[in-house]
Amino acid sequence: MYSPRLRTVSVPSERSIHGGPTHAECGGDGSCSFSTSVHPLRQSRFRGVESLGPPNCLAYYTRGTRTTANRHFQASGKLEVALTKPWKDEAVLSVCDTPDASIEEKLPTLIHKLEIAEAEADWSRQEEERRSGARQARWEEVKKEAFTKLAYERNAEMLRDQLARRQAAAAMRTYADEVNAQADQLNVPDGDEARNWSAWIRQHADKSDPINGPLRVTRVTSASYSDLEPHMNGWSSYGPHRR
Repeated sequence: MYSPRLRTVSVPSERSIHGGPTHAECGGDGSCSFSTSVHPLRQSRFRGVESLGPPNCLAYYTRGTRTTANRHFQASGKLEVALTKPWKDEAVLSVCDTPDASIEEKLPTLIHKLEIAEAEADWSRQEEERRSGARQARWEEVKKEAFTKLAYERNAEMLRDQLARRQAAAAMRTYADEVNAQADQLNVPDGDEARNWSAWIRQHADKSDPINGPLRVTRVTSASYSDLEPHMNGWSSYGPHRR
């Protein structure tokens, strides 16, 4: 958005003796108004005397009020209407009066440029919103895929762990059978101790055997950013932007 700001310059007419400042005021809708107070040089109808005074004055001899129009006002090139951004004191659009064109004649061009700039700004804003929505949607898809990949990875790790524990439990039972066989060849105290040890081995094998535990697929619904990062395919796990 642009904020119309007035840059007021005192512009005395080159053909006027008493020149007041010219003011321009612009509203938020792009409309501008100008007012110029100029005391022109008047030619008195009496005695050929040139007199000075405002356009509306009381004639000394006739005691009547008369208005004299200044038809010789010339542009000085010092009057400027500038539009600036609210957060930045820098003119982005401006027009000045010139000897060839007055400020009033240039206002339609300024307003047209302002309308074009506003349309381009609206398009850019809408385009950025569209791109932001597309990035957000794509990031959500990648994040969902990352959770699926992470769940697959954790299930594969769990399978490897269960296979290792299953093999260890089978080896424990085989060893327990060998201990029992050895116990039969020992005397009473040593044989009894060996049988107790074999029983404990079997008990431990049953507890550590994954076949006796929960058998189900692991589903991942939450994970740390660092766990998701390797599966985000170049996207950040913190938000919809690339790393």
